[in-house]
Amino acid sequence: MSVVLKAKLKAAKTAIGDKDYEYAYSLSHDVLEMDAGNYAAHIYLGVACQHLGKWDEGEKTYRKAQGLPKANVLAWQGMCALYEAADNREKHMEALEQLRDWYMAAGDLEHAWETMHGVLAQLSEISGGERQLVAELSRLVGTGDLSRLLSAGACAKEVPSEREVLERMYTVESAYDERTVARETERRRTRLHGGGLDKVRSEVRSEVWGASHVLTTLSRLVQASMDVGDDAAQLTWEEQYLAALRERAPYVG
Repeated sequence: MSVVLKAKLKAAKTAIGDKDYEYAYSLSHDVLEMDAGNYAAHIYLGVACQHLGKWDEGEKTYRKAQGLPKANVLAWQGMCALYEAADNREKHMEALEQLRDWYMAAGDLEHAWETMHGVLAQLSEISGGERQLVAELSRLVGTGDLSRLLSAGACAKEVPSEREVLERMYTVESAYDERTVARETERRRTRLHGGGLDKVRSEVRSEVWGASHVLTTLSRLVQASMDVGDDAAQLTWEEQYLAALRERAPYVG
């Protein structure tokens, strides 16, 4: 690395610290003209783009950084910060999930859980995010990540058990099903020639309950209670499963 390149790289880092993002932006480009694969320059440029509102360039810069041989967590953290600053919730969620996967692959389970907790919190706050939340909770249980996190020492006490995750899944999806059936039934009933209330409700239930995983989640809750020897919880979930099965069976085929 030449003396000039080192000096510009150091100056770019200093400019970032001084919040002189225009200067950092210019210096980072200078470095990349001399060394297109310089990882630090990509990171400094990404930070500068974030603070200057150059969202597209920042995204491209971080993606290039992620593909470099010396790539480390800064490129994934930077992408998360960029999308959060841009108020791009969809891409921010995707970036958080990628950051979580990076931590999991690196064996940094404590930071993986912190990131995962952020994903779950955001999904809980997003209007209409129930199905994504259920999918993320299901992934947490189904991939074995939960077991790894529970053995992670420092963060284990904050990580929910499998049964707690399944209970949250059931609460979220059953509430989603109820709201969706009520909303869609009312919306379709008001259409011209929409049909009688019973007919419309039956059609909506078939569509919503047919795509729901509530019965599967209840079945898993029964098994999870059996696995820990909680007879009272097992009986409670068995009763809820049978009640839901009786109600939904005619509509789910």
